Amino acid sequence: MKVPAMEVMGLIFLVTISVFVRTGEAETKSFLINCGTNSSANVDGRKWVGDFAPDNNLTLSSVGIEAASTVAFSGDSIFASLYKTARIFTDSLNYTFRANQGNYFLRLHFHPFSFQNYNVNDSSFDVMANGLKLVSEFNVPGEISHKNSISQSSESNSSSLPLVKEYFLAIDLDVIVIEFNPTKGSFGFVNAIELVPVVNTLFVDTVSRVGGNGANSFLNVSKRGIRNHV
Repeated sequence: MKVPAMEVMGLIFLVTISVFVRTGEAETKSFLINCGTNSSANVDGRKWVGDFAPDNNLTLSSVGIEAASTVAFSGDSIFASLYKTARIFTDSLNYTFRANQGNYFLRLHFHPFSFQNYNVNDSSFDVMANGLKLVSEFNVPGEISHKNSISQSSESNSSSLPLVKEYFLAIDLDVIVIEFNPTKGSFGFVNAIELVPVVNTLFVDTVSRVGGNGANSFLNVSKRGIRNHV
């Protein structure tokens, strides 16, 4: 069976991501955050530290934050234990990581479940990384339903499935601030955060122009965030 060219390129891209992430992890510390708890969890062979746990190289800053938990997870995922807790916020919430400058792979985990006093379907929020907006007026159940309608998922309760957002970031400061801002009158939540350093050759800013007689073009890609569609 002939595999479409786009699928081949997608597979190559995913393999490349895996190589970059594993190489980066050996060089600099990764941050694996279990949101909504002060407890740690061993998931996928790695230790995830609670966002309220002491000495985790993380500062959590917000006025209106709450923790939510559930005993059940309706799905099959190696991250199931992470999807049983969440950090809920009604005001701006900042996760500030003390980190080295360089390129990072950011993965945000979302799993909507029944939050006490909140209707998860009404959640709406923005996410920024060091001032760079990653997503705007984000509604997790709505995006899950949209993705599954495109893929014609047969899941009967697809809105309760987890969602992962992935980005590549170039950081030129000694801190990384992941900021969550709820839409006015709404709220937001997050279940887990992965921040993994990758090799500094991930982005190439200067390329030779086609027919430019040796002239170069500056793309400034390293100053932008790149989203990985999953």
